[in-house]
Amino acid sequence: MKNNVFILPFITALISGVAVFINKFGVGSWSDAVAYTTTKNIIAACLLAGLVGAVAQWRVLKLLNKKQWINLVVIGVIGGSVPFVLFFKSLTLVPATQAAFIHKTLFVWVAVMSAVYLKEKVSRLQWLGIVVMMIGVVMLGGLKGWDWGIGFFLALGATILWAIETIIAKKILQNIPALVGAWARMAFGAVLLIVYSIAQGSGQALIPQTWEQVGWALVTGMVLCGYVACWYTGLKKLSASFVSTVLVLAFPITVVLQNITTGQWPSALIVPMILLVAGAGVFVMSSRQKNLTPALSLIKERETMVSMVSPQLLSQEQGIIRCARYAFSPNRLHFCGPDKSGEMLAYLGENTADYGLRYLLSQFEVMYPYLKAIADANHLSDPLHEKVVEAYWVGNELLDTPSKQDMYIHLKDTLKVKDRFGSKYFGYIEDKISGGAKMHHSFQVMNIWQRMGHKEEPHTVESIDSCRISWGKVIAIDGPVITVERQPIRFDGAKLYLATVEQRVIRRHLADDGSMDDAAIGDWISMHWDLPCERLHARQVANLARFTNMHLALANRTV
Repeated sequence: MKNNVFILPFITALISGVAVFINKFGVGSWSDAVAYTTTKNIIAACLLAGLVGAVAQWRVLKLLNKKQWINLVVIGVIGGSVPFVLFFKSLTLVPATQAAFIHKTLFVWVAVMSAVYLKEKVSRLQWLGIVVMMIGVVMLGGLKGWDWGIGFFLALGATILWAIETIIAKKILQNIPALVGAWARMAFGAVLLIVYSIAQGSGQALIPQTWEQVGWALVTGMVLCGYVACWYTGLKKLSASFVSTVLVLAFPITVVLQNITTGQWPSALIVPMILLVAGAGVFVMSSRQKNLTPALSLIKERETMVSMVSPQLLSQEQGIIRCARYAFSPNRLHFCGPDKSGEMLAYLGENTADYGLRYLLSQFEVMYPYLKAIADANHLSDPLHEKVVEAYWVGNELLDTPSKQDMYIHLKDTLKVKDRFGSKYFGYIEDKISGGAKMHHSFQVMNIWQRMGHKEEPHTVESIDSCRISWGKVIAIDGPVITVERQPIRFDGAKLYLATVEQRVIRRHLADDGSMDDAAIGDWISMHWDLPCERLHARQVANLARFTNMHLALANRTV
């Protein structure tokens, strides 16, 4: 995991600590705490909308389905509105220190929920860090003289809602940009807070009466924008338990700022502050070692390869573009993926990648689960990481990591092969899993004889040959027409096999994107449904041939 991603939760904690400190001055300039919160939330939502527009992520909104819109509204309700009302109401009933203490237990609720609902693995050492931090929080907040009435339950309810928001957000951020999620949280939340204020007869209070109120609303709104943007970006890339645990460090930051302004440093704060930092350190180091470190052999250095992907693209963009080139062919034929081949072609024509293209690829019902399974097994957060994409379509060392159990769970529980085709059919698949099947595209094509996209119909030898990723050597180029030598798949009545080399003429459907302008006679290229995908390095050709032959052999067990 890159350090710039790993550092995001710490930046979020810093912003949160500063925000809590300055908010006490901001809320003091307003007569209505809810009105103040609503106003700064509106400002944050507007700023986030500007950020979304600045990075051209608005196009993602038109691609979202009904369920995703509902989830975004839910985030606005349980993250950006209701808990704010509950929490500020609790501040009128219990001491601020008690409400703050309850809020700081958020990381515990998230850790439990993420283990149950997100299946995040929290080690014993990480739980030890959580316990140490909790002791520090208790020592800072104290439990003496607590009011256990309605105020306590309002603060607790707000905290639990924020924890639930974290879990839901973590799930939906897999397929949408973090900034879009952050904007939705604040925008929908602000709308509901406005409705609440008007219903309470305090709508006029939303309008600042003095320049001091305007100033504090702008400052705290900008801080809130930075907080939510960093929080959601970190949540998208890292585990929910990790980002929420690091956020506890905001507490000592606020305490330090308060003590700087007062000039007092009570000795009673020393031990709990040490416990908080020590517990966070234990959790962070354990998390980074166990859950956040990618497969080292795959991330050290990128191999130099001849590819039609622009070398100026970032690694993340390269993965998205490469995946789209392979996925486009069956999508234009309406075999799999959303009915958006025109949009995909536009992206490929511009040779650009953003969250709109990422979202389109996430809707491929067979391909994307494979990518995610490969990424998860290799502790990579991005299913469209370039090495993951290469592993699925071409083949590389990432395929050695998923276990036979991973493959079994993927086929049975994720793709529902047993439910779709029956126990007898799945029994054949289990035999192939035992035989060493890998999460490679060729396995799906050659061993799941029933197509699993829009058209669930049996494969033929011809469709297997077209659907698998084949490789060929360029022997002639005439404008958009490329002639290659490739080995087709044939059936002799007993088994499938790669036949002798024959010539095949293919046409560049993507003639306007310049993707194959540098192709030369003697180059090796990959093909999918008679469209060229990319030029291949010798190592890639060898990998593609190896996995193809491996899965041909497994297919012949049940021919």
